[in-house]
Amino acid sequence: MARHRESVHARDDDAFADVPPSVVCAVCGHAACAGCVPRDTDGRIASSVVAVVRPVDDTLQGLLIAAASQPALFVRAMDRRSHASVLRFALACEALAALQVTAFIAGALRVLLGPTSLVRLAVATTVATLVLALVLVAGHALWGVAVHRAERARSLRFGLATCAWDLALSPVGLVLMAPRLGGEVFALVRRASVGLPAATSGAYLDHVGVDDPDERRLARRRSLTAAIVGTVAGAFVAIAALGGILLAWWSGS
Repeated sequence: MARHRESVHARDDDAFADVPPSVVCAVCGHAACAGCVPRDTDGRIASSVVAVVRPVDDTLQGLLIAAASQPALFVRAMDRRSHASVLRFALACEALAALQVTAFIAGALRVLLGPTSLVRLAVATTVATLVLALVLVAGHALWGVAVHRAERARSLRFGLATCAWDLALSPVGLVLMAPRLGGEVFALVRRASVGLPAATSGAYLDHVGVDDPDERRLARRRSLTAAIVGTVAGAFVAIAALGGILLAWWSGS
């Protein structure tokens, strides 16, 4: 009788051996979910029975989507890269993001104030773009180190990686992500515009193993201070860029 039961269980196990496991999101229950990240009040990833674990597409499009919608996966993917690779990625993201601002300013000034020397305007726009991009990169790096000072080199890389936010939430970022997401890209940007820094910093602290609630609260305060300083500095640089472009227009008119 015991042997009969064992043979029945063996047949049952064989019957399920060829059935692939069903992977669904623990939050929304959909197999096609890009990866919801539930969080508790401390910003940590809440425990789940089943979660989507899907590799991040290592292209600019895939990284932008992950940065805006999959903080935990994005943090893990970027933490495996070298500092030089992440720095190049950060500079590319911020250069594209800054160019949208400076080109818009230059174009608007030319329309509103009249024609001027295109060479001077192009040079001023290029310089303003580079300066603004460097300041934005520095601001993100400062913010990353503020999140977790115990591993500054690692946190520096994390901060540089978050430069992807500025490109992902820009018009060019929408265009880059739209071919894969379609109309859902607008919903993604709307969700990402609220609480993305907190969600990503929480995912990073989870990744490096910071579980102490006091340390996590202190990290949030430090990152908030760094964000305020970076925003103010970025605003001054943006005003200086506008002044430089205006000067170029004035001297070339």
